[in-house]
Amino acid sequence: LAGNSSDSISENNSTPSINIDNIEINNSHLRVSTHKKDSLMLGIEGLTLSEIEYINSTIILNELSFSFGESNYKTANGQYQLGWSNAVCLPGENIITFDSISVIPIHETKQFFENEKFQTDRFSLLIPHTEVSTPTTELNSNSYSFKGVATLQSGHLQVTRDKNKSRKENDLKPTLQEVLKSSPFTMDFDSVILESFKISYGEIAENETLFGIVTFDSLDATLKNVKAGDLAEGNLAIDAQALLMNSGKLDATFEFPYNENYFDCRGTLNDLDFVKLNLVSEPLAKVSFSNGKINKLM
Repeated sequence: LAGNSSDSISENNSTPSINIDNIEINNSHLRVSTHKKDSLMLGIEGLTLSEIEYINSTIILNELSFSFGESNYKTANGQYQLGWSNAVCLPGENIITFDSISVIPIHETKQFFENEKFQTDRFSLLIPHTEVSTPTTELNSNSYSFKGVATLQSGHLQVTRDKNKSRKENDLKPTLQEVLKSSPFTMDFDSVILESFKISYGEIAENETLFGIVTFDSLDATLKNVKAGDLAEGNLAIDAQALLMNSGKLDATFEFPYNENYFDCRGTLNDLDFVKLNLVSEPLAKVSFSNGKINKLM
């Protein structure tokens, strides 16, 4: 670790500017736990930070490269494990690639809901390949802000809910805008691109045992102006195309104003066979379709 500390200190800032030539960490493991019993494990195969400057609460990196091995994060309630199999940033590039980002419920569906006292969503997520690019090497250490573009490929999000569980009193789910604005980290993504995604939602009605399932297949979407924390302003816009129940062609746009708790949606649905809806209508409403088609719905 070679470097120096500047002798000049601003009259309005008691923190000196700092310059570090190089930091290298190889073949290490990082393990962290919190008082809530959350735990993080990270394998560091190689990490290099070159020409680091700290000036007026801003960290400037000339070059960052790393290869992180398997990582996982276990939540305090023991219901989920989050992680990835590999994360790499090559020297001289501002692109970070992740292989197999996952959010995996530790328990099977039945045991998961047995562990929950009130109605809740069980979800799992697998994204085989993710790329995050950032145009800047600056990081504001006061706000932990991050800017960039993310591309997520061939992911599958599964969400399930058991309505045989009672709802928690005054249980109001936060809106998407509230979740982003309350984030402890500030992020500013010009765009988040989803390619060839699948989203599945399953629900068990009261006094029933079978899931009604809705799927959005072959989902391609672009999310623009994705912001979090203090940077959340303007509108989050989503443009999406998918196959509803792997049949009907869905084209939709959404707008989420960051300063309001509502959203606008516009779209069209074409060529949906009614028979495909039996996956959701039979378990939840005891309704079955033998034929029929939605030609166009706006």
